[in-house]
Amino acid sequence: MTSCVLENEGKASPSETGSSVLSRGEVEILAHMAIGFNNQEIAGKLCVSPHTVHTCVYNICKKINAPNRLQAVLWAAKNL
Repeated sequence: MTSCVLENEGKASPSETGSSVLSRGEVEILAHMAIGFNNQEIAGKLCVSPHTVHTCVYNICKKINAPNRLQAVLWAAKNL
């Protein structure tokens, strides 16, 4: 799923996918979440602080109305 998300980013018009709701960075973090990485691992891969990742995860869940990380990943599988 991660490779599909990253490969197709920007190819579809915003009306065709849910990616218009999320920023490019949030989509990247969501892709890493789908792999199963925790905040520390995502922070290491993206060279940002774990607090930044935590904030982005919170913002992702808020934007897509997901109550937790699992629901956010399931939303991504369906909409991205």
